[in-house]
Amino acid sequence: MNIPIRGLMGHQVLEAFAGIAHCLETGQTPTQLTVYCGGVVKEERLTDLFESVLPITEAQGTNKTGCWKPYHIHNIFKYREVILNEYLKFEKGYEFPGPEVLHIRGKDKAITLPQEYSRYLDTILDTEKILICTNDREFTQRALDDTKYSGLVTISTRNDIQDWYQILYASNVVCTVSSYVFSTLLINPNKKIQVFPKDRCHGEIMNTGLITFEPIDAMMKHCPNLEYVK
Repeated sequence: MNIPIRGLMGHQVLEAFAGIAHCLETGQTPTQLTVYCGGVVKEERLTDLFESVLPITEAQGTNKTGCWKPYHIHNIFKYREVILNEYLKFEKGYEFPGPEVLHIRGKDKAITLPQEYSRYLDTILDTEKILICTNDREFTQRALDDTKYSGLVTISTRNDIQDWYQILYASNVVCTVSSYVFSTLLINPNKKIQVFPKDRCHGEIMNTGLITFEPIDAMMKHCPNLEYVK
């Protein structure tokens, strides 16, 4: 069975795991991964993080597995170890153990607004060090301009692959809804991640119905240290 994949790097990871897990759950054989490009999706990104036993091809289009559903989330974690051992072999890559990471998602989907990130920073002791990983420095600066936090904040200048590893090995990650962050749970389902709940997500995209929280609730059943920001 060919597995259709869509999205940026983290979402491609979830799509691939969901598609393979669906095959295993339904008795089908995964034979190929096809990443559908176009728009913001420029190329396949799976091989930046994994050695794939299955062939990976690219095609134009918007076909996808549709991983952001509780059904797929449960299957992903049911077959996670099999997938890592037999289909997508994780490349250890960089190791960046270090401070807490605040992942600020801006320009692609501003789910949580700058003032909520500021509000979170206001709760942090000034003695704590925060590393910010972001895809939008201007959006991030708006959050920093409004916070009372006066501790050490560093904005990462690494690329998205290095930031992904930074998030994977961080002691704690705070974020909004983000496949980029959640994909690290497929490597370490015990890592600590705190997600802004729905009542703290007021970006315009929330009016579209595209952002749902049921898959996060499903993920929490498999990831004991995944929780909502209090």
